[in-house]
Amino acid sequence: MRFALSGDQVVLDAERRVPGRGAWLHPDRECFETALKRRAFSRAFRRAVQTAQLDFDQMTTTNGSGLERDEHPMSTDG
Repeated sequence: MRFALSGDQVVLDAERRVPGRGAWLHPDRECFETALKRRAFSRAFRRAVQTAQLDFDQMTTTNGSGLERDEHPMSTDG
């Protein structure tokens, strides 16, 4: 899943269209929770960011997860 910034808030960029620095994360709850716990988003975006609004369940049920058909974000297989 790709994340981007909207102001100082981290948002899911399912369509991979938001300009600027992005942060990639495995579409896995454990990976997501570890990233939050370790403040990985602040390091990835090189500044303090807000992540309180992020909800893994909501992100995985929205239209599009930022994954290609074979579930790899950078896949060229169609």
